[in-house]
Amino acid sequence: MAERLQVDVGEAFALLRDGARSRNLRLSDLSQAIVDGSEQLAPKPAVNRPG
Repeated sequence: MAERLQVDVGEAFALLRDGARSRNLRLSDLSQAIVDGSEQLAPKPAVNRPG
């Protein structure tokens, strides 16, 4: 997932966890659905940080 979404592993896990919670699914069920192609996760929009 991290590679597909171009995010680090921690962010990929957070997206998976949040997606499972919002869909009321187990992490493993959502993970399998993503692999099967029946579910998708979109990366969170980048936050513009003052710099």
